[in-house]
Amino acid sequence: MLWLVLLTTVPVLAEALVLQGFPFSSALGLAPQLTAPSPFGMFHDLRWVLVYHPSWWAFAVESVAAIVVRSLLTAGIVSVAWTDGAPQRSWVYVLRMNLLFNLLVFVLLAPWAAVAVAASDISLFWFALGELAPLVFLSLVLQRGGTVADWWRRMPSAREAGWAVVAFTVLSVDALAVYSVPGWWRVPVAVAAGAANAWLWRMLVRTALNRRPALRRVPAGPIAVAISAAALLGMSQFSVVGGAIAQAPPPRLDHLAGHGTRDEVIYVAGYGSALNGATAAQARQGRLPVIRYSYRGTDAAGQPLPYTPEDTHRSLPASARLLAAQVNIVHRRTDRPVALVAQSEGTLVVRTYLADYPHPGVTVAALLSPLIEPGRVYFPPPGRSGWGVATGWLLREMFAVVRDTSDSHESPDEPFIRSVVDNAPFYRTAMLCPVAGVRTVAFVPFTEAAVTPPDDAAAVPVIELPGLHAGLLGEPDVQRRLLAVLDGRPAGTAPGTGYAVIQRAAGAWQVPTLALGVNPAWHTAHRPDPTFGQPPCDRHG
Repeated sequence: MLWLVLLTTVPVLAEALVLQGFPFSSALGLAPQLTAPSPFGMFHDLRWVLVYHPSWWAFAVESVAAIVVRSLLTAGIVSVAWTDGAPQRSWVYVLRMNLLFNLLVFVLLAPWAAVAVAASDISLFWFALGELAPLVFLSLVLQRGGTVADWWRRMPSAREAGWAVVAFTVLSVDALAVYSVPGWWRVPVAVAAGAANAWLWRMLVRTALNRRPALRRVPAGPIAVAISAAALLGMSQFSVVGGAIAQAPPPRLDHLAGHGTRDEVIYVAGYGSALNGATAAQARQGRLPVIRYSYRGTDAAGQPLPYTPEDTHRSLPASARLLAAQVNIVHRRTDRPVALVAQSEGTLVVRTYLADYPHPGVTVAALLSPLIEPGRVYFPPPGRSGWGVATGWLLREMFAVVRDTSDSHESPDEPFIRSVVDNAPFYRTAMLCPVAGVRTVAFVPFTEAAVTPPDDAAAVPVIELPGLHAGLLGEPDVQRRLLAVLDGRPAGTAPGTGYAVIQRAAGAWQVPTLALGVNPAWHTAHRPDPTFGQPPCDRHG
């Protein structure tokens, strides 16, 4: 047992010391997974490889190294965790079995690690859900790989399935514990989590060796692979659900101006939203007290034009330019201050506008479901090399599959996504920073905690509330608080304990953030990097 504990703690100690020494503390929640049981250990390696490779050659070398080192480590762990009384296999046999198995796992998990990269790029909960559900499902079968050769043709027993769920839960609690202590205390906590891996390995190996002949002839491995592939096709449903939420009329929004607010209110909807001709016509006739922002701009009379979901795919600078023109028109026409109420992608549009254009008439920015610290990764445009080049192509192929099997039109190279990736230093560091003369308040649903870095630091008031992404606006409590913000009154606060717990536990399943200084495409010589503990708002006004 001593050797097992050493094998599961010493590597974790080494990674934790390196990360804390940089300090790269935002990635410390990943350290306990370095010696975690399959497939979580390989998922740890994949996320580092997909983010931190500057070229195709580097990706190839890192991938081979990850598979070989992972196989050496797991072969050693399996050998020392072997149950007394079971037929003992030679270490060479176990190593060969682990090499083949880990190569397969690397390929099987690559799409879901790429989804985790997308989650950190856009900071969107739906991608985190699309990452974790297949990972947990595959773990039910893959946990036996590297221990027994016939893992692929045995359905997991209830006991085995239970241990897979326990392993996922323990690793989430590990991250919660690591992020709940300050500074160098995180290192011993991570090491203690590594020691817990020894117990997990011991129980999983014992369970795997407890064969059940009646279940041996079912090809569990191929079935799991087929179902996970179907899950990739099912990702198109996230687009359908997100589009339905975005296109639904904002509930009760048109009543905001009827409560005595002093500002003209412009509502900036999110990705996949639409403004149909009937609603646009009502706006032209002055029948809507709240003005809708249009992703297509305004007509000759300054009224918003109808737009389709595809219009929300334009770049953020282009959308901000249209918002600047519309705000100027409203401010000149009414001679009243303007309040901006934005949701999801709309919060990025508003933040870009406030940074790039004069805004003397804007007094309030209410950000609902803001995308917090997006752009934490990078992949170059097609035809170029750079950090994350292989990841970019993997995402392109996955999005192509989704487009071919649904009505989706999304692409990782569309102008909106590209503008986030290329201008990541700004969006990562300035999203929740104050803007001079503008009262900014963020309304953040609990689901956003799953994609928000555990050490994020907001410098504007943040109200954390139960709810789904882009689903807060219809809630009575949110309406009450939003009216208070528009009236200049205190909006109150909500208990943040639940949000913080989700945020820290979910840190186990995020990808490591790409350091600003390593990517020449970002030109970040003088920008602080919150990834390494630097206050993000020091240089933003």
